[in-house]
Amino acid sequence: MAKATVEGLRFIDVQDWHRRGLLKPGQWISWSWQRNGEKSGSIAVEVESERVVLRYGISGPGGKYQRFREPVYLDFSPCNRGGKRPWFQCPSCGHRVVVLYFCQYFGCRRCHRLAYKSQQVGKWERLVHRIRKIRVRLGGPPEIVGPFPPKPPRMRWSTYQRLESEERKAQLEHLAAMKGELSRL
Repeated sequence: MAKATVEGLRFIDVQDWHRRGLLKPGQWISWSWQRNGEKSGSIAVEVESERVVLRYGISGPGGKYQRFREPVYLDFSPCNRGGKRPWFQCPSCGHRVVVLYFCQYFGCRRCHRLAYKSQQVGKWERLVHRIRKIRVRLGGPPEIVGPFPPKPPRMRWSTYQRLESEERKAQLEHLAAMKGELSRL
């Protein structure tokens, strides 16, 4: 059985909050998520010097609303050019992470046993993605058939030839993978 993926889950990103200037001690943050343009959840966050306190509620069994207060400690690492980079310490395992995901509680990707969607695609799909990515980079359409796009202005010939070679190699691997899939039928 495939692992659940992070895509579509509610999450908080400490470095995003830091870039927005939201990690000032004594500050309160109201953070919400949207799905299809509508609010799908929210939390209140109290910022302290060495932690943030997440306050949220969820509907439990029988529709009973439960409130939670979850402290999440912060860790800081020095940056090469001064300043410091913030990290969450996962409330479950203590690992230093940038993002915490919500699945009944906040935790890191490891604790929730989550994968990225890209980790669950097969070789054939990865090859198609690689071919499309190269063609779009060269200004062509994302179709995997048809003539190879011409060299864009200002691109070095060596770069263009390398991309052409990578695309050709991916096309051959894609055909081999398709042949393998068809032989199973």
